[in-house]
Amino acid sequence: MYRCGPASVLAIKHGEICFPFDAAFVFAEVNSDVVFYSRKNDGTMEPVKVNQTHVGRMVLTKAAGSEGRRDLIDQYKFPEGSPEERTVLEKAEEFGCKREKSTPAVADVDVVLPTLEIGVGDDFEFSVEFVNCSDQKRTVDAYISGSVVYYTGVSGKEFLLKTPTVTIQAQKSVKELMTVESRNYMDHLVEQANLHFIVTGKIRETGRIVTAMKVITLHNPKLTVELTGSGKVNEEMMATVQFTNPFSINLESVYLRMEGPGVMEPKSRYYSLIPGGSSLTWTEPFIPQRAGKTRLIATLDCSGLRQVCGQASITIDL
Repeated sequence: MYRCGPASVLAIKHGEICFPFDAAFVFAEVNSDVVFYSRKNDGTMEPVKVNQTHVGRMVLTKAAGSEGRRDLIDQYKFPEGSPEERTVLEKAEEFGCKREKSTPAVADVDVVLPTLEIGVGDDFEFSVEFVNCSDQKRTVDAYISGSVVYYTGVSGKEFLLKTPTVTIQAQKSVKELMTVESRNYMDHLVEQANLHFIVTGKIRETGRIVTAMKVITLHNPKLTVELTGSGKVNEEMMATVQFTNPFSINLESVYLRMEGPGVMEPKSRYYSLIPGGSSLTWTEPFIPQRAGKTRLIATLDCSGLRQVCGQASITIDL
């Protein structure tokens, strides 16, 4: 069950997870290890890899006075690998925190997954590199899977499945290249538009398991927001929102909204259809009622495309 507090930040940083209400859960959110298990024929699970640095790298909030971000991770945990961090983990174990203590042997084949910048609706190539760190040939029976994933990490629809056998010469690397077509994942995307890839394989010569995973967040198209006018209280201005459907598919039942604190009450428009490749322009008049710096924000929402937004900053004078 996912939780978000309330919890004492100081208790989390010092591993005192006995405090109410959600200290134990939030402690896990910033200190957990990612453990990969292999299920044996008899159903028992054996850890094959432990990643101690994947979770808890940043805790982000909006920066005060700007549109940037601020990292609060130092308030929630001591630096990764520091003596203080180890002491905190030992303290948490006194209060019942369970950790995977095993240290699986490191396989002599590495799996490297790419970091990609992909837009929603794009076709793209996904490469998996197998690196043989040994002085002998290695053969890997691999399993490569891609699926839509929710923000909780729960996997949805699987859109990619490959089971190649890869032979890698000593001190060499081999890449498996796959093409991911948008038509295979577009209909299954959820609001966060995350794709989860996991690669696992068994080395024939040693019996060791290799594995790696990567989450790719697809970037949504943007709305363009332009403001014209005098920029003074009680004088009319114009807000123009533009959007181009970048896909070959049509977007149906589309809601477009915009508003600005102190300058525009919430406005909305409905479009039954935006054909693939077409553009729309919506211009709306407004009269600012308050002086100062603010923003006008526009959002677009439909079943085929979520969390599309755009904004424009404005300073209103008296």
